[in-house]
Amino acid sequence: MSPPVEMMNKISSIEGYDGCDPELVMQKRLLRSDLDPDQNRLLIPWRRYDNLNFLTHDELRRMEKFRESHYKDPEDDLRVLLVEPCFEETELSLRKWCSFGKHVEYFLIKGWWSVVERNEFKVGDAVQLWKFRRFNQLCFALILHSEELVSKMQELNKSDVKNEKIWKAVMKAAGDEYDIEIMELMRAFASHEIPEEKLIQIPEEKLIQAMEEYKKQQINLDGPRGCCQKKSHEHGQSSESAEDKKLKRSNKEKVGVDIGEGKILPVEMMNKVRNIEGYDGKDSVRFVVEKKLENSDIATGQNRFLIPRSQSNLHFLKAEELRRMEKYRKSKDSEDDLRVLLVEPCLKESSISLREWCNGSGMAYLLTRGWSSVVRRNKLNEGDVVQLWTFRCCKQLCLALVIVERAISKV
Repeated sequence: MSPPVEMMNKISSIEGYDGCDPELVMQKRLLRSDLDPDQNRLLIPWRRYDNLNFLTHDELRRMEKFRESHYKDPEDDLRVLLVEPCFEETELSLRKWCSFGKHVEYFLIKGWWSVVERNEFKVGDAVQLWKFRRFNQLCFALILHSEELVSKMQELNKSDVKNEKIWKAVMKAAGDEYDIEIMELMRAFASHEIPEEKLIQIPEEKLIQAMEEYKKQQINLDGPRGCCQKKSHEHGQSSESAEDKKLKRSNKEKVGVDIGEGKILPVEMMNKVRNIEGYDGKDSVRFVVEKKLENSDIATGQNRFLIPRSQSNLHFLKAEELRRMEKYRKSKDSEDDLRVLLVEPCLKESSISLREWCNGSGMAYLLTRGWSSVVRRNKLNEGDVVQLWTFRCCKQLCLALVIVERAISKV
């Protein structure tokens, strides 16, 4: 895997380029915070790293020293060359930042806003960050995926993945093993089994070509809508009205994604989860519990959501996570507090603590340290029925909260 030809030619022409193949560092969609002139930085989230081995011991030491220094000595600020999508060269700072108490993240700053303006970035743009070296100094290249690719990925996301005839025709049309591998990845993406980051690792030209082949086979099998309707009338069958089809499609979208266990995760939440950085795939999604909120769950003074152990599916917890919660319960050492990402019903991401709690009736689990803000943002009330789901990003535990039914307001 390598950058597009135009970018590779640009990198090769830079004075002092060491000739080693560039390495992919991360790929992501640009967030609103990445395009905020007040923040002026591109976040390289810890769940998105494809490879961090490129950093030398001296570079890691300098970033750590700069982060811990009270006076921020400019000699320790790690300045790097960035080749922008428009092929302009600029200099930025690569810095280290600790989030959620423990997780290390990196960001490009001091000049990032000028990069945004020159390349006219928008929220949702898909980008890749590549690393290379010149004169043994760290450099980066930023690649922006085309609007055509993003549009085709959105079409693929809405495609009928269960139509075996289309996929068989597509596989038959695939010329070699690499094309077949692309088609398999496309199907996995459309089935919500892998995040889009896995798909956009494929060279853009190849990916667009494969998507066009899929669309071609779909048209060949389905035929133009007018012809299908005409054929239906010839056989004395009544065709579905546009309103009926629209209603069917709407109902299907409201149903969501069936992950087994007799539970359905709403499609809006599933789409949000699968686009989170480092999403481990559909197999990591698990139903935990459904419960009616009690007064204690929404009381500001308690600031916690109770997860009854007897009513919950807790097989998703790993031995290390169980060990940490037990250790925290006994020692209250902040190093052992298990902080997890929570996707709220409003689709906002927040950080919250998952803890063990012993009460008179046995063991339970709590979501705390941030729960009151979740209640306030999502206007949760006593009597609301909610579901808690779990999934993983880069093997790290994450949670999603869904409102199933709102309580009837008391008059």
